[in-house]
Amino acid sequence: MPKIIKVLLPLLIISISTPAQEVDFNEFSSIIDSFMDNSNKLKEQINIAGKQRMLTQRMIKLALLIDEEIKREKNIKKLNNAIKHYSDNLKALQSENPQIHQQLETIQKLWSPFLENIESIIQNKKENKALQYLIDNNIKLLKSSNKLVTIYENSKEELNYLDKAELDIVNLAGRQRMLLEKMSKEKILLFKEKSDYKKELSSSINDFDQALQQLRKGDKEKHFPKVTNPKLIKKLNVIEPLWAELKALYKKDKITKKELSHLIRKSSLLLLESNIYVKLIELETEY
Repeated sequence: MPKIIKVLLPLLIISISTPAQEVDFNEFSSIIDSFMDNSNKLKEQINIAGKQRMLTQRMIKLALLIDEEIKREKNIKKLNNAIKHYSDNLKALQSENPQIHQQLETIQKLWSPFLENIESIIQNKKENKALQYLIDNNIKLLKSSNKLVTIYENSKEELNYLDKAELDIVNLAGRQRMLLEKMSKEKILLFKEKSDYKKELSSSINDFDQALQQLRKGDKEKHFPKVTNPKLIKKLNVIEPLWAELKALYKKDKITKKELSHLIRKSSLLLLESNIYVKLIELETEY
């Protein structure tokens, strides 16, 4: 978003409501700083809440890889790390906002049995039953985590449409991380010959494609601008060819265990680049 517009909007409001001789420009400077800090804080909160969506899919993906005996010890370590991040983020997102507080309580009720079954897999206790629980319930946790992002997006009604559009872009870019882990999960389930997930994988691929186009070219209907920030363009130039290679693997009907391992490595690399992209949007003042 153009930084000059963000500064001019509150300036215009002050100039309309306050006689010129009464304007204290030191006070005005602090108002602008507060305005920008609040906007950046909300972007950070949406980024953290958005990561929770990704982590729901990451945890089930890692549990499936452990079940397939693919780098078991390494993936157990990654799974423990994902558990810690999800739990820590739940604490970090605590808020006095009643809607946010209520949604976090809903998430916690879903998270407790989910965590219990993840730990059963890590400890190798009743693994098949625990894995089936995660397969059956991960989307419930995902949807509940996604609802939290929406509540955060709508929590600041006083923001102008430019700032709201920027929050939408942070959400959209953050959602890409979730889709990467979700596609990997769905591909592993197809590898395990669970054909029900073919349609879901195709839908996830289309969603990722569409969002990538919106991030690159903008979307007039949703008030997303075309990307012009050189840092963001440079990162998209890294993301797009990685996605092209990965997309071909996701769409391939039958893959070997070796190809599956390659797909997981590539998706992890793209996830890293996508996470950097979201952080750039969070910190940059122009899109």
